[in-house]
Amino acid sequence: MSSVNEILAKVRGALGNAVVWGGAWAVGSIVLLTLFTLLGIVPTIPPLAGLLMIGSRFGLTGFAVGAGFSAFLAYAYQGERIASIRSVPFMLGGAVVSAIVAPIAGASSLIGSVLGAVTAGVTLSVAKRAESHALSEGATDRLLEE
Repeated sequence: MSSVNEILAKVRGALGNAVVWGGAWAVGSIVLLTLFTLLGIVPTIPPLAGLLMIGSRFGLTGFAVGAGFSAFLAYAYQGERIASIRSVPFMLGGAVVSAIVAPIAGASSLIGSVLGAVTAGVTLSVAKRAESHALSEGATDRLLEE
């Protein structure tokens, strides 16, 4: 693979991760708001337009955090096999990156760190399942891009 193709593959992967995180944060923010309302932390759920605005704002924040998390992954897990990555440190990385990037995008660092840890854990779990499934079908074991 030429260097231009390698760069494009990494950019495509980072953008894909950012889109997944953006979607997860958009849905997660609405779920959290509903939960907070049921627990009495927030008095009422806003009307649908308000929910959509909150979801879109958190979606954009999740996109930014997902891009930042991709940069973290490229540095911290270079050359690692997905199967060898432990969940707790990976989730802590998601929480820390989220706590740093979320306030820059205008969100709470506490809510950002919770959403970041959960999103990191779920994406790692999905990646491990996909890798396990692919290996059971005869694919070769892959390392994270170097």
